[in-house]
Amino acid sequence: MKKLLFFLVVVTSLWACEEDEKETPKDYGMKTFKAELDYSSSMPPGGGMPVSTYATQAFFKFDKADPTVHIGEKGTDSYTAYNMVNGVDGEEYNITTDVEGWDMVFTAYRKNLMSPDNPYIRDLAGVLINPSVVQIAKIEYTDSEDPEAISKAFADLKIENLNNPTYNSEIDVIGHNWKSVDMNTGFFTVHTNLFYIIKHTSGDAYKLRFVGFQAANDKTDRFISIEYALMQ
Repeated sequence: MKKLLFFLVVVTSLWACEEDEKETPKDYGMKTFKAELDYSSSMPPGGGMPVSTYATQAFFKFDKADPTVHIGEKGTDSYTAYNMVNGVDGEEYNITTDVEGWDMVFTAYRKNLMSPDNPYIRDLAGVLINPSVVQIAKIEYTDSEDPEAISKAFADLKIENLNNPTYNSEIDVIGHNWKSVDMNTGFFTVHTNLFYIIKHTSGDAYKLRFVGFQAANDKTDRFISIEYALMQ
């Protein structure tokens, strides 16, 4: 009986070791992601500023080989209309979705850029987070404006380099301000020196920066491109 028990203990231990060896090692390599936005623009009947329409949104999860959780198409039940306008008549406030298992969404969202008494409501293209699973800190790299130096600084950034950053879980903490537009030309500049640190409820931390929003020769071709990696 003792020999049988000893044999079972040995077999169980070997099985446990084999299971441990089968665990997938963490991938700290740099990854890229591009969310197509299906952009169009039209002039309102009474004139004024062009109305921008972004007809596609992409829900994203960091720890997936294919990070695309869900694609929403405007005009269908698959699309979540995010509206952060509160206190202005006619606007339907909504920051919730039926989509599950996501960390961020690349999407258009409506926001009042001024006050309820003097509203300036725009549809903005950007990134919203799932506050129940991630928090965000922002780091601005200012040591150099050279693209290669910025890229290297982002690639080399490790958890040990972080100096007690302040994390925020507001849904639009990333938002749209990682880019700016030249009002004379209509072309956007992406601020690639803004590094975002994502603290996940899983215990992992990720780094992210934006590297593209618009085709170099076509103002109507809009998308959101990022680089990201699991942090060491």
